Amino acid sequence: MWLLAREARSRGHTVLNPGYPSLFFGVERLVRDWVEPALDAAREVDDGKVNVVTHSLGGILLRLAIGDASPAWLGNVVMIAPPSGGSEIVDYLGKRRLAGLLGPTGRRLGTGRDDLPASLPPIRFHCGILAADKNVNPVLAAILPGKSDGKVTLASAFTAPCTDRAVVHATHTFSPSHPEAIRLALAFVETGKFPQAVREQNHTL
Repeated sequence: MWLLAREARSRGHTVLNPGYPSLFFGVERLVRDWVEPALDAAREVDDGKVNVVTHSLGGILLRLAIGDASPAWLGNVVMIAPPSGGSEIVDYLGKRRLAGLLGPTGRRLGTGRDDLPASLPPIRFHCGILAADKNVNPVLAAILPGKSDGKVTLASAFTAPCTDRAVVHATHTFSPSHPEAIRLALAFVETGKFPQAVREQNHTL
């Protein structure tokens, strides 16, 4: 996320770019000990209005931290490649008893009705979703149905209701540092929507 953070700072935004140890702790602890404190710290900056850009699991954690509320302090939110509908890769590994490799949180990101994504609170805040569609791994391409970024399908990313949506041609890992993703994410942060040309293109998604 550092390239996106650097560009945001160059535009005059105050940026906090926290991380979290997703491979070592469960989702409840990640939200309590990392995500909620980061949001509290952000609210202490400037006028207290917080815009958020997440990547992958970060979108799930943010939804859990916000719940089904629409807090006045939360501004525009961009979720890049969120596994909102879960990932078939987790299903695949789970059937082979290998989901433990993903850590206590990652192994809960399957597509089943008992998995974490199925129980997420509804989104009631202003949110744009950026999915990615470049899968360079033929093995993962065989596991994931339809277009994907190698870890999350477009269908999964767009499962969550959102204000606006767009697709960038990037892999999952590098989607936040893709120049087009950075451009679109900051456009949404600053205006509350993706550029008009992208909005028109979205009708074909």
